[in-house]
Amino acid sequence: MRNGARPGLGRCGVGVVSRAPGALLLAAVLLGGCDAITGGGGSEPVSVMTQNVYLGADIFKVVQVQDPSQIPASVAQAWATVQATDFPARAGRLAEQIANAGPDLVGLQEVSLYRLQSPGDLAQGGLVSATDTVLDYLKLLMDSLSVRGAQYHLVIESKNADVEMPMATASGCCDDIRMTDRDVILAKSGVQTSDAKTGVYTSVYTVNLGSLSIPFRRSWESAKVQMGGKSFRFVNTHLETEANPTVQENQAGELITMLQGESLPVLLVGDFNSAADGSTTTSHADIQQAGFTDTWDMAGSGPGLTCCHGELLTDTDPFYERIDIVFFSNNDFSANTIQVVGDQPEDRTAGGLWPSDHAGVWAKLEVQ
Repeated sequence: MRNGARPGLGRCGVGVVSRAPGALLLAAVLLGGCDAITGGGGSEPVSVMTQNVYLGADIFKVVQVQDPSQIPASVAQAWATVQATDFPARAGRLAEQIANAGPDLVGLQEVSLYRLQSPGDLAQGGLVSATDTVLDYLKLLMDSLSVRGAQYHLVIESKNADVEMPMATASGCCDDIRMTDRDVILAKSGVQTSDAKTGVYTSVYTVNLGSLSIPFRRSWESAKVQMGGKSFRFVNTHLETEANPTVQENQAGELITMLQGESLPVLLVGDFNSAADGSTTTSHADIQQAGFTDTWDMAGSGPGLTCCHGELLTDTDPFYERIDIVFFSNNDFSANTIQVVGDQPEDRTAGGLWPSDHAGVWAKLEVQ
C-alpha cells in the first residue's frame, strides 16, 4: 500500500489475511480489539470509511456537446463506457475492501442508479420518465457485501442529479437512459444510528443543453451514532467539482453553516473535490478554519493521494491530489490511524479495472 499497511493486514502480529469472505469477516472481528490499532484504553474506537464508487463514465463529456443533434450519439458512447467499466465486477472489489477493513460507518458517493425506457420518448418531446432498472449500484454493492459475510445496512440515501437523455441505438433513435446520482451512509450491523437526515445544497451547477436545463444537485447526509456510551454525528457529502469553484465553495459554506448548529461531536467524510494542499479551491481550508481537523494531518503517513484514475479505469498513472477526506470536529476525537485503500494493483478486478476512479480512505478514531 502506498501509504502504509492495509487495514487488517500485518498489524499486531497478525499475518496476511485471506481474501476468502469468511476469513475477511473473522479478520475484521479479531483486529477490532487490537491495541496497536485502537490505541489501547479509553473510549470505544470508531472506524469509518469514505469511498467515491464512480458513475462509470465521464458524463460531463455529454453536456459539453455543442450540437444538440449529437447528444444521442454522445449519450450512447457514455453508456458504452458505463458498461465497459463493469460495476458488477467492481462492486465485488469495493465490497472486499469494506469487508476487509470492517468500518463501523461508510460514506459512499456516486452510488448510481441507471434506468432505461425503450423505445424512448424524449427525442419526440415526450415527458414519460424511464423506470426500468438496468444498473443499481447500491443493490449490487449490498449484495456483494452480504456474499462476503459483511453485514451492513442502509442508514440514509440522498438523491442528487437525476438526468434523462435520448440515446442512439443500433437501429436508430432512440432509447432514453436515466442516471440518478445518489450518496449513502451504511452502518455495520449492531451500530446504533438514529435521527438520519439529508439536505440538498442550494448552490448548484446547472447545464443548459439545447432545450434542456439540467441541475447537477449535490447533498449531505447525516445520522446520530451511539457507540460505547457516547454519541456523535456522522456526516457524508460530495461537493461540486473543482471545475466549478464558486459553486463548490458556496456548498462548503452551506455545509459549515449546517454543522455549526450541531451540538454533538462530528465526523465528516466525503469527496470534497478540493485538494488538501490548497492548489485548487478553498473548500478544504474553509472547513478546517471552521473548526475541523483533517485526520490525515494528524495520523497519516505520506501524501495520501486519492484521485484520480482515467475514465476507463485501466490506466496506471499515479494519483495527483488528495480530495477524499475524513474530518472531525476539533478536540472531539483523537485519531489513531488512517489509510488509503483500493490503490494497489492487486485491488483491480479480474478484468484489470480499478475498483473506482478514486481510492477510498479508512480511519480509526476515538470519541473524547
